[in-house]
Amino acid sequence: MPSFLDSLAIFFIIIMGYSGFTKGFIEEFGRLLGLIFAVFVSMSKSVAFSSYLSAFIDYRESLLLSLSYALLFILSICIGRILTKFAHVAFLSVENRLMNHSMGFFFGMVKGATLLISFVWFISILPLQKWNTVINENSNFVIYSNQIRVSVISFFNWEDPISLSESYIKKITQP
Repeated sequence: MPSFLDSLAIFFIIIMGYSGFTKGFIEEFGRLLGLIFAVFVSMSKSVAFSSYLSAFIDYRESLLLSLSYALLFILSICIGRILTKFAHVAFLSVENRLMNHSMGFFFGMVKGATLLISFVWFISILPLQKWNTVINENSNFVIYSNQIRVSVISFFNWEDPISLSESYIKKITQP
């Protein structure tokens, strides 16, 4: 019998799958690509755009950097949504609507599981050992996600970013 945390995780994944079903694969995948595009554009061009804005607007550098990041992010998201609508019109027809919704359900479930795994890993980074122990002992989903993380890290011969981040946060927070 699944624990309460596993039941909550399954419920969240199914809700995300239903959200993907209603939007469809093209819309879900387009939004994900638009988000990735927006993050890359805003991260790479915000410094140059803030220096361009400083010629016209006389504010502090930190405010201009935040403003330029936000403007680039919003503009990139809007461009991504427009391109997604074009792809939606171009690729969707009556014949492939069921496949679009089915793949949207699957993609939404994968997105929900990825969000949950990221949230669990974020909790693992924080110096909350009691919560981390409770979650790791009572959830098979967390145990499985940690096994996946360890196997990917060992396959690529990387250092564990979770333990590195945890040690960095402990070094900052403890005197």
